[in-house]
Amino acid sequence: MLAENKSKLNNTASSLEKTTANFAKISDTLAAANISGTIKNLEETMAKMDQMLGDVQEGKGTIGKLFTDETMYNNFNKTSKELELLLQDLRLYPNRYINVSLFGKKNRPYVAPETDPADELKKQ
Repeated sequence: MLAENKSKLNNTASSLEKTTANFAKISDTLAAANISGTIKNLEETMAKMDQMLGDVQEGKGTIGKLFTDETMYNNFNKTSKELELLLQDLRLYPNRYINVSLFGKKNRPYVAPETDPADELKKQ
């Protein structure tokens, strides 16, 4: 019976040796990877992120004020809309803002647009 299973036992022993060698390589790689240092750095980073998020929730800094102060948010939103209107007016009427003259500047009176750019934005 031992003679019949000798080749199987040799294959099993060979496979066990290869597996043991692979585990040894993995173990050496993990030991050299400095996992404890990586975990410590991750913990420090998470603590800093927690502090930053706490500051934002308390309204500290620009981002914290933007998140917690409704007046600042409303002003930012209003400024954004006004900038959008200005850019639209610049696109529709570039001559109001950019004058190129080879022979000197000519004073032209302001001419109000027939349609209000704000009305155009409200339609969109």
